[in-house]
Amino acid sequence: MLFLLIPSLAARGAWLPFQLCLFAIFTMYGGGFATIPAFLADIFGPRNVGAIHGALLTAWSAAATGDAALLHHVGVDLTADTSRNE
Repeated sequence: MLFLLIPSLAARGAWLPFQLCLFAIFTMYGGGFATIPAFLADIFGPRNVGAIHGALLTAWSAAATGDAALLHHVGVDLTADTSRNE
């Protein structure tokens, strides 16, 4: 729900609620990051947590890097397409 509010708050210039939503979202990342090893231990057993957690972090960082590159290329393509139509 908070993710859906952010664009509309920014478009209206409501900066205090915008910042409060971002702050709430950012505080949730730490909790999720801290509970991942316990969750993996419950699902796969404590013996496999290290290897699976390493694979998860590697996939997570690869996705973050790949998504940034993908979004850059999509943005460049969209900008190029709209400039041709004008």
